[in-house]
Amino acid sequence: MDINFQGLTRTSSFTDLSSARKLIFQQVTASEGLVKHYSCEQIFDKDSNVRQVKVSTLITAAGKPQSEEIWTTSFPRVSNYVKNPKSSSLNKLPMQIKEKSEPCHLQALNLSLLQISHDSRRGTSCEIRKHRRSRSSYDDRRRADSPVSVRKPALDMNASKDPELKVQGDSKNKEAIEDLKKLRPLAQEFTVKAARSSRSVKLLFFGLVALSILIISSLITEIYEPSFDFRNASLELSRKIYGQDLAVVKLSEYFQENSLDFKVVALVGGTGVGKTYAGKIIKKHFPHTHNIYEYIPPLADVIPEAYDILSALHSNLVVLENLRLKDLQDFVYFVRYFFEQKNRPKVIILAMINPETVDNNLRKSLDLEMSIRIIQEAFSKVDVPVKTVAFQALGSEALEACVREEAKKLNFKINDFQIEEIKKSIISSQSGCKGAYAKVQLYVK
Repeated sequence: MDINFQGLTRTSSFTDLSSARKLIFQQVTASEGLVKHYSCEQIFDKDSNVRQVKVSTLITAAGKPQSEEIWTTSFPRVSNYVKNPKSSSLNKLPMQIKEKSEPCHLQALNLSLLQISHDSRRGTSCEIRKHRRSRSSYDDRRRADSPVSVRKPALDMNASKDPELKVQGDSKNKEAIEDLKKLRPLAQEFTVKAARSSRSVKLLFFGLVALSILIISSLITEIYEPSFDFRNASLELSRKIYGQDLAVVKLSEYFQENSLDFKVVALVGGTGVGKTYAGKIIKKHFPHTHNIYEYIPPLADVIPEAYDILSALHSNLVVLENLRLKDLQDFVYFVRYFFEQKNRPKVIILAMINPETVDNNLRKSLDLEMSIRIIQEAFSKVDVPVKTVAFQALGSEALEACVREEAKKLNFKINDFQIEEIKKSIISSQSGCKGAYAKVQLYVK
């Protein structure tokens, strides 16, 4: 082999590795026994987004190192999207290499193990030629996915006795490449948001909209709920309350003509005359069903709590059932407590009072007019207005109507004889229409 030569001994490019792109260039220049090893290694790192450069120069003579220079640095990576980068900015080496025109008078060195072409011979000058590789050529080669050609020197196994010459075998290169492939790619990974996340956001949005509409509609319903119209209740009372036409008329006139926010109505009568049934019909037609409250004696224990739970937005219906004359004082105190409260809400107090008395022989007696006067006088003493409606005892026609209605409900065909027998039993027991159902059941069985 000639002692004067110049050429590349190793080039490597790991462009498809998972973490970094690594470029290695090694060049050997020989001139009359003087050997200069020049290597340049560049690594493009993804995590730090910088390019690391390592340049080393080793001059040997007769297998002995004469001088060695190593320079390392790193600088930001040039973006791939920059169009027409200036070659001067890409080709500048971080280390200045001065050209030498003076001959180097060093001992000759045998480099018979390297194969170097005759075209690369040089004179006695130690001139170093700068090899530049533009970024654009590298990018073109990468996009074309062309394999990297590596020029390897032919080794003479018999002559490789010099320990200073570092030549890597094919097996070591393969192991190094496999290790580098395990690293992460340098290219930035873009995570695509799953469509499920977008659907979840949309479902959440529509759910909130539906909930808002529901809340707004409920608020509007609460605010604009209709007021109590007694006309429908009056029609049903006239059809289903037998023998109490005068009482139904008084109730209708009072509710339709009285616009007061505080009303007290007392339905006074004996057993089975329709007081409780009339109260059920009124509750049925009251628009604010969630504002209906029912109480039974004793009333003194529930007065404060009964007032505190009233709705301040709509009308309230308070129903007091099963009252007797002995409960009159508690009833008056109950109404007075409500009446004397400041800023009280709209309230209708509906009381069903049975003033009947029972003697030791279990005989019932009732003085309806006297009972009504006692109730009115009790309320006049506390200056609280009250409307008393008398429910008279039922006549023969009203009792017959009650019996026929109960038989119809039971799907039982009753004859006139049975009706007369049931009427006599009801009159003797003074149970009114409340006893009609039980009496009809006897004939059905």
